[in-house]
This record gives sequence, C-alpha cells and structure tokens, in this order.
Amino acid sequence: MNYITEIKAFYDRLELFPLEATHISLWHGLMSIANRTGWREEFSVPMSTLEFKTGIKRTNLYKVRNKLKQAGLIDFKEREGKQSSVYKMLPLCSPHERNSDISVTDERQTSDTPVSDEANINKQNKTKQNKNNSPLNPPEGENAEKNNSENREEKKKIKKDELNQIFVDGSSSFTNELKQAVKNWIAYKIERGEDYKPTGLKSLLSEIKNNAQKYGDGEVVEVINQSMAANYTGITFGKLGNSYNSNFNKTQQAHPPEQQPHPCALQANRELTPEEWAEFERLEKSQSETPLEKKLREAREKFNVQHQQNV
Repeated sequence: MNYITEIKAFYDRLELFPLEATHISLWHGLMSIANRTGWREEFSVPMSTLEFKTGIKRTNLYKVRNKLKQAGLIDFKEREGKQSSVYKMLPLCSPHERNSDISVTDERQTSDTPVSDEANINKQNKTKQNKNNSPLNPPEGENAEKNNSENREEKKKIKKDELNQIFVDGSSSFTNELKQAVKNWIAYKIERGEDYKPTGLKSLLSEIKNNAQKYGDGEVVEVINQSMAANYTGITFGKLGNSYNSNFNKTQQAHPPEQQPHPCALQANRELTPEEWAEFERLEKSQSETPLEKKLREAREKFNVQHQQNV
C-alpha cells in the first residue's frame, strides 16, 4: 500500500459515503499500525492499543470496527481467549493508482523491518501523539474559529438577501425618485450604525407607501431629504400632516391657475374680506423684506396715519 494515496482515496470516498468521527479515527489508527508492520496483509493489535491511539472507549470500539467492516474498509477475525484480534486493511486504490503516485517515506524511522511483536507496538505507543495536531485534523480552536467565521458570513449573506427582497417587494409601487430617496435614507442609517432589520424595514416601507398615497411622492421625498440634512434619527412624517405647503400644493393641483383661491382662504374655508386681503398682503410683504426695508415701510405707514389724522 501507499500511505498517502490510501488516505486521499479514503477522503474522496467520504464525500459519497460519510462516516462518523469515531469511524474515521479508528481507520487512521489501524492504517498507522499497518504502516509500522511494513504493510503486512494481516496483523494483530490489542484493544488497549486501539483505545490509546484513537481515544475511543473499548465498549464502543466493537461497534465502530463492525461499521468499518460493513463499509468494506477493513476485515478482522476474533481469536479465542485473550488473544488479540487479527486485522486486515482493504486497499481503496487500484495498483495503477498506487504506482502512479509519488513515493512518500513512511512513518517508520528505525528500519524497514516489519514490526510483528505486539509488545514492540505497545512500546512505540507509550508517548501519546496529539491527533488534533495532524494536518488532517487541525486544532479544535482553529476549526471552531473558522466555522464561526463562515457561519457569520453565511448569516450576513442570508440577512442581506432577505432585506433586498423586502425592499423590492415593499417599493414596487414607488416612483424611481421615491425609490432612490428611500435607498439614500437606508444608506444614511447604515452610516450612522443604525441599519434596519427585516421587521423594521417592512414597517418603514409601509409607512412611506401610505404617506406617498396620501400626500404624493414628491412631498415624501422632500421630507426624507430634509430629515437627512437635519441629521435626524427618523423621517419626520409628522411635517406632512401639518404642512401648509402640502395643502396648498394639493389645492393647486385641483384648480386651474385662474381659479386658484387665495392661500388664506384655505385656512378660513371662505372668501376673504378686503381688510383680510390687505392684512395678508402686508404680512406677505413683511416676510420678504430686509430689516432696513421693513423699518422704512413702518415709518411710511406711521407718517401716513398721522397725516390722515391731521387732515
């Protein structure tokens, strides 16, 4: 047998026919002993040696070796009395595969003389080898860290796919302008370290949809942009319901320009009197004046009032 080619063939076989960790450990233990015997076709091993090399309790070893035999990986014969069982490793590679692989020096370091004495096998196994440091079995801590890292990446991917699907479903009725505004808002929240979870994203899209239907997409886009500019933690939807501009814009859409009622009439819900019109025009002018213009206008108005009283 060729140690390396047999191990490669064993792991190729595991991809189709998986085994438990105890089965894999026993197979490796028997392969190591077979290698030390110079690949004798049959060799005997005491159960205490197998316990030592594999870490499997004797009560479980009998079940494990039966499983390997049923899988066609080994064969064994039990002997009477206290004699050790005789084992035989069943090759997994064809002769051609064995010859074509690169020759690798085996584990035997003293000589190529077959080791047949069970006492010698036990003597060589007095110093326990840490199986977890084998290239085939990396340390448990490294495996755990690698698995945890892979699990975290997998969970992130699943969450990202779920959020993308929620966004696609929840924004299907949005205009391109509103959809882009929502994307900007989500990116803004991520930058703040406040990214959405599935339930929160569903609630956000539902609220945006309801407000867009009630006030229009343009108004909602404006509120989203203002909320980001003000560095708010949430979208100020409350401004939509209390917005004078929102009501005025909706009325403009409902009436042609020549039939537009005056803005103050929207609040009074009636036509304005001449005095109310004058007051509104005064207020409108005062809002667009500079401080200096305001002082000059107030001085003129005061002068006019005094002049009328004198007349």
